Amino acid sequence: MDKKNDHIQQRILSHESGDEREIFALMKQGDNMMKQGRFQDALTLYGKALKKAPKFAALRARIAHAFFIQNDFHNAFRHYGSAYRLGIKSADIITNTAVCLDRLEMKKACFDWVVGHLHIKETLAKCNIIAARHFHINGEFEKALFQCELALQKEPDNRYAKGTFETLQNLKSFQAVGSNELPLRIAFHLNEAFHYAIMKPIFDVLKAHYQILITEDFNWLRWFNPNVVFVANAQAGNMRKHLPQSIFIYTRHGLISKNFVYDAAQTCDYVCLPSEDTKSDFVDLGGFKPERLWVTGYAQMDPLFRNENLPISVSIPSNSKCVLYAPTFTEGLSSLPQMTPIIETGKLDEDRQLVIKPHPLSFRFQGIWLNRLRAYAASKDNVHFIEDSAEDIMPYLARADILISDASSVMFQYLALDRPIVAVNNPERFSTPRYDPDGIEWKWRDMTHEIEDVDDLVALVASCLKNPKEKQLLRAKYRKTLFGSCTDGQTGKRVLSYLRHLNLSEIGPKNATS
Repeated sequence: MDKKNDHIQQRILSHESGDEREIFALMKQGDNMMKQGRFQDALTLYGKALKKAPKFAALRARIAHAFFIQNDFHNAFRHYGSAYRLGIKSADIITNTAVCLDRLEMKKACFDWVVGHLHIKETLAKCNIIAARHFHINGEFEKALFQCELALQKEPDNRYAKGTFETLQNLKSFQAVGSNELPLRIAFHLNEAFHYAIMKPIFDVLKAHYQILITEDFNWLRWFNPNVVFVANAQAGNMRKHLPQSIFIYTRHGLISKNFVYDAAQTCDYVCLPSEDTKSDFVDLGGFKPERLWVTGYAQMDPLFRNENLPISVSIPSNSKCVLYAPTFTEGLSSLPQMTPIIETGKLDEDRQLVIKPHPLSFRFQGIWLNRLRAYAASKDNVHFIEDSAEDIMPYLARADILISDASSVMFQYLALDRPIVAVNNPERFSTPRYDPDGIEWKWRDMTHEIEDVDDLVALVASCLKNPKEKQLLRAKYRKTLFGSCTDGQTGKRVLSYLRHLNLSEIGPKNATS
């Protein structure tokens, strides 16, 4: 909201409630709850303020966002509408209203809303993406591609815009062939924007052979009616009722357990795994049938294994040592509460570069810590906070001389490079349901330099940089177990081979454990 509207709202508050201080105090408390990922608590506080000032547009917008981030699109739409009518016509309000209409499957209303606001240059790329998909469904390819190009002009790194553009290019190329025997329809469903980097190496191989759609938009995916759907999370269980004849393939979005991986994999018909040893674990510990397990490698790591030149978005001198801090987001496992005060002392980045690459979901759930780290990085030339939550971490792993993490999958991806790893233990780890003592993130702790007291961290990092070959044999052992022979960067080709041998004449898919 601009300053003029803000003054108007304050006058409304003063006129209607006579208790402006309490309202703003409730809003501030609600904002703090949002930063901590406590969305229901935030809504409770915002609701109390709303009773005192029902025409406060900025408050309506906050409430809408709290519902929106929890995927409650009905209530989000209701409050976004109120904020819009009360005078906030920002790009966020316009765009998120469009998303709500899209997710609520109000197709005509969504299309009319989007088209009615496309003339506003400030409209976010998401509006153009939604418009592109609607034009495509209506068979208007050129209009769809044009909207994609506008989206990419606004946000060149928007993964959903990239995926939509690549999809349209692929489908148009097959349409141009004009064959009555079109190839299979393969979909990649992006449950999160960061899944794009995980799926892309497979997409790049398959696009020459199949009709491909890569999207987060389930409505578009359902219209596409795919024969096969790749997922990196547990959404297949909910998607099956809408796509009963589709076969679901699980790529994973990491390499660890967190008491999650088997449950997520069980929702799919086939599972992509990085090695034969991992396959044995899925059979012995997870109860999976061997024929449903594909040993393919882990696609996101293909560029690392191919030793590609991977550019990063920040400037780091080539002669400087680089420390990468990449924690998980899971409460009770994340090291952010312990690490933030240490980073703020400045001791960790003395005479070296420090890159802070938060987990993509930390931006949603751990804002209180990220705000502090963001502020610290802004004060130092040699500290870099990676703001793009969906940016691929592979280039940063390739540049780093040492990795600091906790219970994140990046520790095992970093094995590709045979460099020192520091694992910071959260003292509350034993009480979280995501703590799995049998998961490799804990069973293989000896490959890392494990640390309980972060006061010892600065000296430990200096020692690791001085003696990088320490624990090299253990790292080699675990790398062999985790990746086996799949270290050639050819995951996509192996997936293609499995697909070609897939019996798609079966009526209805089979579950991986059935």
